[in-house]
Amino acid sequence: MYFILGMLIGFILGILGTLLVTISKEKDKVAKEEEKKSVYIRRGIWTNEYSSGIGTERKKFEVQYELGELEATATKSKVEIISSAASKSAFNDDSTKNTLSKMVNHTWILSSEIEWIEDTARVRNDKIDQLLGK
Repeated sequence: MYFILGMLIGFILGILGTLLVTISKEKDKVAKEEEKKSVYIRRGIWTNEYSSGIGTERKKFEVQYELGELEATATKSKVEIISSAASKSAFNDDSTKNTLSKMVNHTWILSSEIEWIEDTARVRNDKIDQLLGK
């Protein structure tokens, strides 16, 4: 009787422990993503065209990147890839995404080629600061 009761209590404690660890890991992952987003000066979308294959078998495809701006000059932005998606599903596998991301990550791109995402809260705060003369 005590053996069965002990097994039942151990089983319940094991499940609760596993759930707590899983929830904790998810919270850490979300917190790291939020922290990473706040590092960027601004975020934008950039599309680039690539081709794959040999000779007449070359296939053209586009990749759309969500970028975070790390640094900026008057005309260029140093960017970090947040996410990416190719126009053809054959090029959306993890291996291809990693290869393409490595080619773009932490490089300088013309700022005029990036479609910047308007952050309405930041625009509002800038307007308030302008009205208050800050």
